[in-house]
Amino acid sequence: MTFDPDQWDDILDEATRNVRAADKRFRASCVGAPVEAIVYEFGISGPLVDLDDDDLRAYAEAVSTGRPFPLPIA
Repeated sequence: MTFDPDQWDDILDEATRNVRAADKRFRASCVGAPVEAIVYEFGISGPLVDLDDDDLRAYAEAVSTGRPFPLPIA
């Protein structure tokens, strides 16, 4: 199966929307929670992105306090 550049752009756009929507839902359920609880919950219901341990902790701290965090998309 091959994709032309426009199809890849469409796939990336859809993936970006999905990650952002998942992040929004996850944040709504975890804001104010302890960082360790957010780290644990991320593995179950967090957005499907790869974060190393340091970035995951930084993300959890941002979620807990309602601050933005630049998720790696693409």
